[in-house]
Amino acid sequence: MSNEGSPPKREALGRRRPIILTLLCMMGFIGFPFTVMQLTDPSIKKEIIEAAGEKTYRLDILSSILFLVGYAGIWLMKRWGLVVLAAITVYVIWYYLTLNMTFIFMRSALNIIILLMGALHIKEMD
Repeated sequence: MSNEGSPPKREALGRRRPIILTLLCMMGFIGFPFTVMQLTDPSIKKEIIEAAGEKTYRLDILSSILFLVGYAGIWLMKRWGLVVLAAITVYVIWYYLTLNMTFIFMRSALNIIILLMGALHIKEMD
């Protein structure tokens, strides 16, 4: 069977995920279960809702899932991963700033670093 019609494999082209993106995405993947544990803890849920409302709690859940999707896309070296991560990061920062919660910059630091590193390697992405 011939492989003439199929695209060349990433390794055959000499393109691989840069080590920095590998490490940063791994940090995001490792952090996801801890975020889920925190968001499902009844006392933390109550604290978030009392401080910022039910909408913010739901946004935290949705954004955590979308962050994971973005990390997966970047892990696969897909440009859509950067787009998803950038869009949800910008939205979450904007939303929290409207609530005068400036701590969001510290909370978004990993995503911002991944976005910057991803932007440096965007030409290597599909």
